[in-house]
Amino acid sequence: MTSYIKQEHPDFTTNSQMWRRYRDLYSGGERFRQNAGEYLVARQREPMDVYHERLNRVFYENYIGSIIDWYTATLLRKEPVIEFLGAGDSTKQFFNEFIHNCDLRGTTLPQFFRDQMTELLVEGKSWLAVDFPQQGGPALTRAEEDALGRSRAYLTAYGADEVINWSRDQKGELEWAVIRTTCLKQDTVQTLGWKKEQRWIYYDRERFEIHVESEGDKGHHIDMVAEGQHGFAAIHKVPLFELKISPGLWLMNKAALLQLEHFNKSNALGWALTMGLFAMPVVYSDKEFVTVQVGREFLSRDVGGCARRCERMALLR
Repeated sequence: MTSYIKQEHPDFTTNSQMWRRYRDLYSGGERFRQNAGEYLVARQREPMDVYHERLNRVFYENYIGSIIDWYTATLLRKEPVIEFLGAGDSTKQFFNEFIHNCDLRGTTLPQFFRDQMTELLVEGKSWLAVDFPQQGGPALTRAEEDALGRSRAYLTAYGADEVINWSRDQKGELEWAVIRTTCLKQDTVQTLGWKKEQRWIYYDRERFEIHVESEGDKGHHIDMVAEGQHGFAAIHKVPLFELKISPGLWLMNKAALLQLEHFNKSNALGWALTMGLFAMPVVYSDKEFVTVQVGREFLSRDVGGCARRCERMALLR
């Protein structure tokens, strides 16, 4: 039982809701609509059926998402030129492959950091892991290591809401860190239903561990499925790096409250315009009422009576 791996850093616990809200504001669309109940403020003494109808008609004008994408595209409109002078052929080949496929998924290095720039503008920071493929058995020679692909370094990006715990030394360098990822998984095509799998990756200065939460007869339990030395063990360094942006450039943090205020006001105005499109009957009478009653019962009794009196007057004419 390795439940200690689920512990969260106090800063992560404090900011997790903020990062989720900022991600919703940036994404917009269906994701924002599904979570709109967290952002659409109910009016004072507003009936719940009216609030739910407003919630079903909710819309979101995503200005901040367009601003962030435009800023990123303008800032990185030209790709950097990378040159290697005086390096050997093997070194040039290594970096050439790395630049054209830095994450083993076909992403170029400029595109990778362009995506990270967007993450920084949205969440204020992101994390970058550098590692080498893990394969069984040691490589006896450098040629064998290259043939197995174990010398092929790659990058993995993690959002601010995925690195849940960490510790730093007096110099500010990481001593260890824990990454948590979540995905839907189906074991085989014959298996009925999907299940959510949570995975924790632990890094310290020399080792790594992978823990997976699974469901068994006795409920959920966490097992360690892999461990060993990572690629930075020789230099005694955690292979995880934090990317941060200055508060002055954190666009989402500057505009989030204004975007939410505009969202609530524009939806209130839209609701008022919608209700103004439906005609409401107005009844004038000299009859004194003890209580004023507006509703279906009143309309069916008094409006119906007015209609009958109007019919009699038309016949008399």
